[in-house]
Amino acid sequence: MILISGNGQYYVSTDGRDSNPGTIDEPWRTPRRALNGANTGDTVYFRGGTYYSHSTNIPIPHNGTPEKPICFFNYPDEIPVIDFSRHINEQEMIAGIDGNGSTYLKFRGITIQGIKKIKDYQQVTGIMFVNAGVIYLEDMSSVGHDGTGFYLDCDTLYINGCIGTKEIF
Repeated sequence: MILISGNGQYYVSTDGRDSNPGTIDEPWRTPRRALNGANTGDTVYFRGGTYYSHSTNIPIPHNGTPEKPICFFNYPDEIPVIDFSRHINEQEMIAGIDGNGSTYLKFRGITIQGIKKIKDYQQVTGIMFVNAGVIYLEDMSSVGHDGTGFYLDCDTLYINGCIGTKEIF
């Protein structure tokens, strides 16, 4: 498969910078930049490696449409991991990726791991979609959290080949 930069295709790499334009030669650096920067019809490819996120509850502010979903995919044959284990958050509900109210989003081939619980009353989850519309999850892993891997409240959910566990990381 040949991937061409531009025309709604963006890239994230562990050696990128968020001030970059998001091209394959000048990729973004953080998952937050990627999730916040994608608009209707865009595809964001995460290159392989571990992304240590210093913030949780990363929102997805834009929605796709049936004809133009927003896609967040692993780059072919590479394994991106978003690791939250270095972040401490005292909020009651902690999610790695927060798709509250989102619709027409597609995720494929990305691992989310390491959400920590620091207080007894906290609820933690790797990927959360609440009051969401149409969501596609394929070959996603959400593991190693002090809570659930996925919290899914969607009108329509397409899920294939996903792994979510509750374990202490």
